[in-house]
Amino acid sequence: MENKIFSNTHQIIQGMKNLANQLSHGSVSYDDEMKWMLAKAKDQAVKATLPKMTIHMLHILECIDQSGPINCAHISLTTTIPKGTVSKVAKKLIHLDLVTMETLPNNKKEKLYKASPLGQRLATVHRQLHDHFEAQMEAFVGKYSEAEQAVIARFLDDYLATSKAPIEEQIRT
Repeated sequence: MENKIFSNTHQIIQGMKNLANQLSHGSVSYDDEMKWMLAKAKDQAVKATLPKMTIHMLHILECIDQSGPINCAHISLTTTIPKGTVSKVAKKLIHLDLVTMETLPNNKKEKLYKASPLGQRLATVHRQLHDHFEAQMEAFVGKYSEAEQAVIARFLDDYLATSKAPIEEQIRT
């Protein structure tokens, strides 16, 4: 019995390592995501612009589309992309006519970004990609019973809580 527990523990830990590696390196390549979006896009202007986009550009554009008008600080908080990078990417999005920028009448330093009509259409295609992945994940998780899902959820919650604990606390235990 003890060998079986050790074997299961080892298998789980190896699976967690593999999953972490897959998540950090992406389970689907950016090229595959781009091919998917190009195939789904009906709008020729969107199709022409998509190949010019980076992952950061897509995520910042989506954030602007969902929350705009929005400033760099809020975009940075929402996307966890550094403010300097957000500012540079916003300039590129403006150059591609995907985003417009305005300032507040009482504060000319405060720049607010808003998705243009083309930006809105492109962000929609990107959102559809994420919705597609979400549906795939739901179908995958749906293979498990509610009881199994509860165990998986508890395991993930416990693991995430443990991985967020300060390193000193982890060393003491």
